[in-house]
Amino acid sequence: MEWAPYVLGRQQLTLMEDGEPIHTAQVSQEWREHNGLVKLQWPPHSPNMNPIGNLWKKIKFQVSTFYQPQTMDELQAAITAAWNDIPSQHLDQLFKTMPKQMQEIID
Repeated sequence: MEWAPYVLGRQQLTLMEDGEPIHTAQVSQEWREHNGLVKLQWPPHSPNMNPIGNLWKKIKFQVSTFYQPQTMDELQAAITAAWNDIPSQHLDQLFKTMPKQMQEIID
């Protein structure tokens, strides 16, 4: 993962994942371990505070609609292209909603 050291200028990344089977599967755990990623301990049934969680649906839709990946390399390229198509303003807006979401959970 040659990009990992450059994300937010950090040498280590921490993932925030829910209890979905795809995240708890042994293959996922082994991949994280192999790539030096740390999983944030997250209580069960806690609110989803992932600000970009809804983007995955959009990316999945774009990949399945506009690409027909046949290999892992093609799939990775399609996901990267779909991600790059998301305007940075959209990402900024998602992060700006975080304080309100946090306050709603507290209230």
